[in-house]
Amino acid sequence: MRHALEGIIKTDFDSLRYYYLGANWQRKVEHVGAKPAADLGGTLIV
Repeated sequence: MRHALEGIIKTDFDSLRYYYLGANWQRKVEHVGAKPAADLGGTLIV
């Protein structure tokens, strides 16, 4: 699924974020695409 999604997006404009669930969540966020990842130590509004 990851390969398919990354083949569809335009990385200059779009972005994806993968969240790997578990005990140490801060080290398990991966960002692909246009914008840099958010600071998950700060306030995050979804």
